[in-house]
Amino acid sequence: MGSVVAPPALRIPAEIQDIICHDETLQLRDLLHLAQVCQHWHAVAEAVAWEDVVELETLLRFMPRDAWEEPEGRYPPHCLNLNRRLTASDWEPTLAKSRYVKTLYLDFVSKGLQWSIMLDPPPRTLFPALRELHIDDSFEYGRFEVDCRFRAMLVPPTLRILRITSTYQDVCGEAASIVKCCRESITTVHVDNHEHNEKDRDIDSESYALIDLLEALQGCPHLSHVSLKLRLDKDSRLFEKLSQCPALVSLNIDLGEDDRLQRWLEGGAPKYLPSHFPALHHLHINGGSFLDAMAIIASEQEAPRRKIETIYVHAGHEDESGALRLFVDDLKKCDASTLRTVHIEQADWGGDGFQQWPLVSEHIEPLTMFSGLTYVHIGRLYGTTITDVDCAAMARAWPQLKDLSISIMVEHRTGTTCTLAALVPFARHCRHLRILGLPFNAISIPDATQPKTVRPAEPHASVIPLSLRVLYGAIADPRAVAHFLCELFPQRDLKVEYALGFFSDALTSAEDNQRDDRWKSVQALVATHATQLKENLLYERW
Repeated sequence: MGSVVAPPALRIPAEIQDIICHDETLQLRDLLHLAQVCQHWHAVAEAVAWEDVVELETLLRFMPRDAWEEPEGRYPPHCLNLNRRLTASDWEPTLAKSRYVKTLYLDFVSKGLQWSIMLDPPPRTLFPALRELHIDDSFEYGRFEVDCRFRAMLVPPTLRILRITSTYQDVCGEAASIVKCCRESITTVHVDNHEHNEKDRDIDSESYALIDLLEALQGCPHLSHVSLKLRLDKDSRLFEKLSQCPALVSLNIDLGEDDRLQRWLEGGAPKYLPSHFPALHHLHINGGSFLDAMAIIASEQEAPRRKIETIYVHAGHEDESGALRLFVDDLKKCDASTLRTVHIEQADWGGDGFQQWPLVSEHIEPLTMFSGLTYVHIGRLYGTTITDVDCAAMARAWPQLKDLSISIMVEHRTGTTCTLAALVPFARHCRHLRILGLPFNAISIPDATQPKTVRPAEPHASVIPLSLRVLYGAIADPRAVAHFLCELFPQRDLKVEYALGFFSDALTSAEDNQRDDRWKSVQALVATHATQLKENLLYERW
């Protein structure tokens, strides 16, 4: 087990270390100075040590020992009961520590303990410095139900971050109540209702609770990050109300993986005001249509381009190819100087209405206007018609690229038009590349592999890793392919991965296994070269 590095404030000062390490006789003046150092260090270290607290009971154990007991039976180890009425002096040891707490994690507080605390509350605010509250209602011992009066004692009006999850119950109402207590300070809200049990669900009650939460969020002037994982039908009010949050920078909406939840309720799609999502920089959508994401990004023709930095869209279960084309084309409304990450996947949640269509150049071409892209992932489309020419356009357009993954569902009936030559422009133009996933065949070996000018290695440079992820991967000569790759990426710690495809009439199980074996040979040959490269670099340093 590795050693844990303590925060700087917890490190023992040099003056104290000297006393520990050297047996020296100190003068009174030195002792007084040392006492001051120890006193100061203890005060600072104690504050840092209690910034993060897991479970309220951790603090309650500082009360007099006769005030509490650990329950017997089926209770979690951290639980305790208060076995007498509390006085103000009983609270003092706990308050001495709780005043430092900035982050509190709770997963269960028994109803009996909540009642005991409400009956004899602390004489002062329990958590005056609390900035972040985590409630995880997924405890094996039972549901964590928070009394509103107990909640009021926990949550100060200065809370900034709320994260609440449940596998037992809907927690939108609980989140709404907490947000209302700290409207002026709250900046981040994460609510995960995605996994809670189906049993005894009240859909109408959950819908009302969600609207209550959205209205509370809408009234928070400094709210910058919202993450909602829900399992309700798509309600246009969800997006309409969030669209008017003036400081909302990051929006993460997960509608659940169920095809029946992908259609809007009666009333249709959201009706946005011209100024919707005015501060949005990061968009993460799971569910719905590509057109829903497009509507969020859309802006007035005269409006400045959106300063979007990250786009993650997992949608389009019932969309046709044209919906994705419209979406990526509409990304032109984003500022090319800010967009860095684009992650697009077609969703497949089973059921009726699912559409299968291939990745085509029209899905990629609009993205080539964003020269600052560092991460591009396009996945789960069925097959592809992109070519070596399309790959060359991507490589030239994205010189800062670190991760490119074209992770489509392999269709061996149609095959792929990309070849090993598709890799050459990435070697020439994308020197920061760490992951390259492409569909190509490796039957023919290109003649020209090296860039026209190879940049010499720096004296103290390390070998930069590159993971090559191969789809389709028709291959005849593993040794020739390995030689080509090592020449193409001469100064990279190259790792090759081959993804087995779906069996089809065009490729039998035996053929796919043979292809897998050949790529394993490539992996071994390339790994040997990478090891030799690192050994040579180490030798040069010596």
